[in-house]
Parts: sequence; structure tokens; C-alpha cells
Amino acid sequence: MQITWVWSDVFNKVVQFEELASDEHLLMLVKLWMGNYGPEVESKWEEVTERGFGDRLMRAWDADEMIENRQDAAKALLSGDTKSDLIDAVPDFFETVALAARNNLIPMKLVWSSFSYWIIPYWFAAQDRIQQMRRDDPAIWEDWASLMPNLMAYQAGRRKSAVSEVSPTRNEIARFLKEEAAE
Repeated sequence: MQITWVWSDVFNKVVQFEELASDEHLLMLVKLWMGNYGPEVESKWEEVTERGFGDRLMRAWDADEMIENRQDAAKALLSGDTKSDLIDAVPDFFETVALAARNNLIPMKLVWSSFSYWIIPYWFAAQDRIQQMRRDDPAIWEDWASLMPNLMAYQAGRRKSAVSEVSPTRNEIARFLKEEAAE
């Protein structure tokens, strides 16, 4: 891990940047050493961080290569080929989203509003692959696995429903995968 300390005129203090490599993803985590600074600095920090990471994640999700990965994953899931490595790029991406959420770089509201359309049906559609991979390596996709109960509860709360009522049906998942495969 490479650590760099820089002076930030925005926050009028030293900010630490850490680079963490995770398989195919590089997630830049930015931590502000809060010290005795007031809530206005913390609020500004959260606003800048959330917007930046949320935007970067959405651009990565909508990138041509990721769209191809999503199509491949959807086709494999539709065909029932849960052993296919073609599925893994999607869970890898959502692991990055979940890691950012766990490290408070993006709030649950942003995960829900920006990614719930995809992250929820892929979670249910890829369960066989997820369980197979996690049996072999419990650490794989652990942040995604940890995020999902919270995200489902958040969605249920937003919709004023039970979690079981906001969980996608098999037909909804199949329709979703067909849309993803055709993009």
C-alpha cells in the first residue's frame, strides 16, 4: 500500500490518500483526519466524497467494457451456467460499491438510488454462483454479501413494505436479465 499525504486548500489541512488494489479494481480511499474541526468541515467532506465516488462508480458501471461484462453475465445466468467466470465481473463491481459504502465513502441512500435497479436483481440471480464461490473462499464478495440485507431493509423502508415484498420474483429477475443481455 502506498500512502501519500498532501495539503488540501479545500479543507485547510493535511489529507491522506491510500491506494488499495483489489483484483481488477482500484479504489482510491480518501480519509480526512478530522481532529478538532467542526461539523461544517465534515459536512463539506461528506458532500464532496459522496458526489465524487458516486459519479466515478456510475461512469464505471456505464462504461462500454462493463456493459459487455453485464451482457455476458446476464446471458450466462439466463442459460443457467452458474459456473461461468463470465458472471464474476458483475459481483466484483458490486463488491467495490459495497466496499465504498462500508468505508462511508457513499451513503446507503446513494447506493440505493444509483444501483438498486441492478444490484438487487443481480444478487438474487447470481446466488448459485455467489454461494459456490464463497464456499471456496468466504472472503470473496463479503462486502456485497454484508451490504445486501441492509440494502433490502433500506428499500423496504423507502417503499413502506416488508423485505419479502420488495424482493424480486423469478419472473422479474428473468425479465431483468433479458434486458441486460440485450443492451
